[in-house]
Amino acid sequence: MAELEKMVMTGYEKSDYKGSYKEFTAQINPASISWSKEIAYEEDSVIGSGSSEIKYKGHKEDKLSFKIVLDDTGALFNPGQTAGQTASGSRKTIPAMVNQLETVLYTIDSESHEPRYVILIWGAFCFEGRVTSLSYDYTLFSPEGMPLRVTISLSFSSHLNKKISNKKENKKSPDLTRVITLKAGESIAGWCNKIYNDPSFCSDVAKCNGLSSFRNVEPGVSLIFPPLGRNGRITDKG
Repeated sequence: MAELEKMVMTGYEKSDYKGSYKEFTAQINPASISWSKEIAYEEDSVIGSGSSEIKYKGHKEDKLSFKIVLDDTGALFNPGQTAGQTASGSRKTIPAMVNQLETVLYTIDSESHEPRYVILIWGAFCFEGRVTSLSYDYTLFSPEGMPLRVTISLSFSSHLNKKISNKKENKKSPDLTRVITLKAGESIAGWCNKIYNDPSFCSDVAKCNGLSSFRNVEPGVSLIFPPLGRNGRITDKG
């Protein structure tokens, strides 16, 4: 049976998705995701014809929205665990989990003085952007009034660093294998963004390096980033 992949949201200080970052992993993956794309046009009236020509103006930001559930009832604990503990054995209350989520997505960063730039990865989904809204629906409480379950509605708007965007428009793929030694604050997703202009290659890079996951790779580890093949995918590292 394939290992369950959890949705991970990684918030970066910088718009190029490099440097210091914070992560939030969903307890329960979303049941559905809404991803919308829109193209902007402008009307150019044709003199004397009474009609107009629709001219392309540009692509608008993608919009992403979904809901996640956080639960502290004990229903998500593994058999044999003490009630009120996570899989790692440490308790995480709803307020603590909400605070962690907001630190990644919503809170003003002390260095950039802005909310963080977010890469969201789950399976085939990879979204780069910033949160535009969060809303909380608390549905279960302890006798003391502590929240035990909350459904969070999240909305995002896409953001693409200008330099990265220009590289993507050029559609140039790297044709050389690169070996990168991760430094503190760096991640596979961040380097995929820099090398391939697409962080969604992070799972492929992890597999090429014999890793079970692209997450939580320790600083000092040297990784192979293979070239892209003609099909636009990562080729064998050999």
